[in-house]
Amino acid sequence: MQIVSHAARTKLSSLPNTLAGLQECVEKGLYYIEYDISPLSYGDFLLFHNEKLDSTTNLTGPVFLLTRADQQKLCYLNKKGNGKTRVAHLSQLIELLNNELLIKELQLDLKTHASVPFTDEILINLLRIIAPVKKRVRISSCADWAIRRLHELDGEVKLGFDPQFFIDVGRSDADPYPPFRQNRFTYQDDHPIASYNWQSSYEYLTARAASLWSQVQVADLWYLRYTLLEKSAADGFNWIEFLHSRGTEVCVWTLNFTEKNNGKIFSPILEMQPDRISSDTPDSWKSYLEAR
Repeated sequence: MQIVSHAARTKLSSLPNTLAGLQECVEKGLYYIEYDISPLSYGDFLLFHNEKLDSTTNLTGPVFLLTRADQQKLCYLNKKGNGKTRVAHLSQLIELLNNELLIKELQLDLKTHASVPFTDEILINLLRIIAPVKKRVRISSCADWAIRRLHELDGEVKLGFDPQFFIDVGRSDADPYPPFRQNRFTYQDDHPIASYNWQSSYEYLTARAASLWSQVQVADLWYLRYTLLEKSAADGFNWIEFLHSRGTEVCVWTLNFTEKNNGKIFSPILEMQPDRISSDTPDSWKSYLEAR
């Protein structure tokens, strides 16, 4: 089981998606690293999670409309409302990766936002930027259409899929992204299949998993929220077992190790034998698993 450094963090207090985070992960022996990437209008990608720059940086507005000149002065805000840590480009990260040969896989989680016109040009730019290190990069996304199109553009690029736009649990009513409807088994799912008169949640989940897998067979690694795994298991359905039977690996997100939970609350998930764990506390997980 591999530990993935979520947003290139080694601990909860670390800033997300920084270039320094990559080097810190390597120093701590963490060689599977995830970054969020958001498209920019001028062809590169920002190492950034949100749709807008507001609140977390010294600038405002949609990420996509950020100019190259403004990117040069873009910084994360600290608790005092100022900051010196730059928000970097994907091209800068790939340059670093080219020299960090210990890194086994860099996961680039491609963000889809309402303000971004998701075109072939964006996907082609992404493939162009990662080309020098393609064998050590995996592109993941909740956008199944983008994953399929990337496969059409380059059949060799490694891909990952997160189904949270299709099925989820515990989603806030204020969340601007689908799914918006909740079925009688309390799963959030907008597809008509969720409203069918299933006799049990197990039947529903089996049918839903099969339909989703058929959509994104080109992704040989899925990223599943741990709360979805927990609820599904309580309903008798094991997503990891289902996907493993189809030759697909699973990374569970986001499992954060704290002094309070000491990792023990995640024991049922570990017993399902996921292939990877994504965490904001990867250093703690690494020590915990090595001591087991």
